Amino acid sequence: MANHLKVVLLILLIILLGLLSWILVSPIQLIMDTNRQIFCIRWRGLGRFGLKILPGDLVLRFDSWLYHKDFHPLAQRKKKKQKKKKKTERKKSKFDFRKNSRKAFRLIKTFKIKSFFVNLDTDDYILNGYLYPIFYYLGKHGEHLNINFKGDLEINIVAENRLYKVVRAMLF
Repeated sequence: MANHLKVVLLILLIILLGLLSWILVSPIQLIMDTNRQIFCIRWRGLGRFGLKILPGDLVLRFDSWLYHKDFHPLAQRKKKKQKKKKKTERKKSKFDFRKNSRKAFRLIKTFKIKSFFVNLDTDDYILNGYLYPIFYYLGKHGEHLNINFKGDLEINIVAENRLYKVVRAMLF
């Protein structure tokens, strides 16, 4: 009987470690597409959290395997009576700019850019003229950078990361 319990516990431990390693290795994508007004974070296999801008409304959407929910933060809500809260003094936190900026830079370096496209018009013909050769030379190296004189602005960026890289950048 004790051997059966050990086998069951071993199997459960292996399944739990497999799920944990899958969560650490599965890709997380940050997607920004101004042409379709989509801004979202997608964790492959788990779900998606997105922001959609509609005329006069803002929609926060959460999708997963079994659960789908839309939030409308700009919608009018019924106000409840609130009790007066006593003001408490905050303790000043020690913010080490140098240490936090290093962590932020390490975190940014963990992202891998999957696709990058910028189509820009600054509404200033002179500035567009100055930016045109810069974007031309930067675009030769694989980035898709365009200057237009039509008034179009389009940005499409897909960046990918994995949770173990984020944890490693934040801890070390």
